[in-house]
Amino acid sequence: MALLHPDNPAALKSGFTLEVVLRRGRNPIVIEAKIDGIWRVIERMELRVPWFPGWIPPKALPPDDYATTIRQWLDAGGGLPGPDDGLAPEENGPSFGIVMPVFNPQPAHLLLALDSVRAQTWPKWELIAVNDASTDPRIAGILDQAAREDSRIRVLHRSANGHIATATNEGLALVRAEFVVFMDHDDLLVPEALAVVAQVIKDNPGAVLLYSDEDHIDETGIRANPTFKPDFQLELLLSQNYIGHLVVCRRTLIPEIGGLHPGLDGSQDWDFVLRASTKCNPEEILHIPRILYHWRMSDTSTAKHGGAAKPYALEAGRRAVENFLSVSGSHCEVNLDRNHRVQVRWPLPNPAPGLSLVIPTRNRSELLQQCMNSLRQIETYAPLDVVIVDNGSDDPDALALLDSLETQQSVTVLRVPGEFNFSRLVNRGVQAATGPVVALVNNDIEFRHPEALREMVSHAIRPDVGAVGAKLLYPDGRIQHAGVFLGHQGSAGHFFRGLDADWEACGGRAGVVWRVSAVTAAMLVVRRDIFLDVGGFDEAHFPVVYNDVDFCLRLAKAGLRTIYTPHAVFVHHESASRGKSTGSRGSEDLSWKTLAERHRGQILADPCFHPQLSLEHEDLRPALHRTRNIVA
Repeated sequence: MALLHPDNPAALKSGFTLEVVLRRGRNPIVIEAKIDGIWRVIERMELRVPWFPGWIPPKALPPDDYATTIRQWLDAGGGLPGPDDGLAPEENGPSFGIVMPVFNPQPAHLLLALDSVRAQTWPKWELIAVNDASTDPRIAGILDQAAREDSRIRVLHRSANGHIATATNEGLALVRAEFVVFMDHDDLLVPEALAVVAQVIKDNPGAVLLYSDEDHIDETGIRANPTFKPDFQLELLLSQNYIGHLVVCRRTLIPEIGGLHPGLDGSQDWDFVLRASTKCNPEEILHIPRILYHWRMSDTSTAKHGGAAKPYALEAGRRAVENFLSVSGSHCEVNLDRNHRVQVRWPLPNPAPGLSLVIPTRNRSELLQQCMNSLRQIETYAPLDVVIVDNGSDDPDALALLDSLETQQSVTVLRVPGEFNFSRLVNRGVQAATGPVVALVNNDIEFRHPEALREMVSHAIRPDVGAVGAKLLYPDGRIQHAGVFLGHQGSAGHFFRGLDADWEACGGRAGVVWRVSAVTAAMLVVRRDIFLDVGGFDEAHFPVVYNDVDFCLRLAKAGLRTIYTPHAVFVHHESASRGKSTGSRGSEDLSWKTLAERHRGQILADPCFHPQLSLEHEDLRPALHRTRNIVA
């Protein structure tokens, strides 16, 4: 380590101290030095000895900088299929009708788009280009020339501009192929795009709606901003059009849902996918985790400027979600949040269901006092009661506080002495609760927003939702928790941990409601009957760690979704009362082994994660080295 070498003047400064930090069961070993009162990371080392069978350490740690990792991944061809991917041209497989509405693109971009179609390695395609009365006379000539050069290209010239939905519908009416492909007039298909889709359809003959990953491409052909989409989930689609491109569907689906709806131009594709999803079973909607589409960044595109480029599209998206929910019978309030993303406010019945807060605690009276004070000062939800589960407090201040709280209306203190078993404390608290909805709340949670519980309850009472988690922040404002993903450094990780609360990468995923595989029990809302029906927390196998993850995965097996909402925000003074873990290393390893055996399929392929993302980081950066073999 160069920093410690005698020739390094920094190593000779007074006040030099060295601390080695090994995070239990995780890579890397981090060595930090305190120089002039400032802690500096001076070395990172791999943990060479596997901490449970099947764990394969990475060959090299990705760079610390997220943007640098993205650039390296893109430059190495990250996410793109290879020339041998997909069905070979001579194989039997589906035919595709590509529909391209065209209105005044830059001629050079249109030519490149047409070339990307002609360059497809899968030959069974037709292109229907609908010239929507472009005022640039060069456009008609480019399209007609393309049709003369390739009989698979057909051109429809409209006499009046009808906008994108109308033009697309006229193109859809001309498709003869089995599957429809949607394409914009200045974007690019990768050469293997249709071959890869054909392979997926051959492997999944019941597929009705398919979508792939995408990235952006600038004027010079440089790729940027790759997407890492989860498997299909309506929850995320109600927040943003994460489906984007490439979208492929069976032609027979088009008349069934009435094509694209005029009047929602700018978000017509979002509206289409929302409506199409109601005609498909979940297994008929397939995500292809490969980049098959390059979205053009130009001076007027949303790819470059976001919603600011087309503000009408933001309102169209809001109306698309509002219309969809209204037709489905969900009477929700649909707004645009401060980041111009759709926010669905789910209704509560009148009167609202009772909510019981279950708060396990031991000593550390200042934490419990802060939790209770902030609850009383900030939170407006009613009716609400509190069940404090005390695990043998013996500190005089804590005992005095408990005695005081016990005299307050709507507060119950439940004494559960004995060895610390978090699952047991939670179970006893829920059993004693009287509300039809319960919130599991750590004693180191601080309430900061008046309607956070209302937001969580509004999701929890939806019939197909199990657990609901919140955005938890460290006291300094960075994210501590925004949902859990499986496989992180050999166990489970928290999305976006340590990042700024308003971190905008990955499509702003930290700021939208979406389905995740699990949420932390530090702040978890669930209906009491559901909690009891699935057996609550597993006291025998998960006394300290992974009890919340196991619980959420059991909910999933019962057909119930786990939801993360960023519209419920709390401060989490993480594990301040007992430290980050009160169990032994051996007990943690045993709990993870049990979890891995019980939920092997979900851990190996987390449907809310992405197979090309790093398991070494929590910021949804791509993996430069694969480390997915996490279950023995």
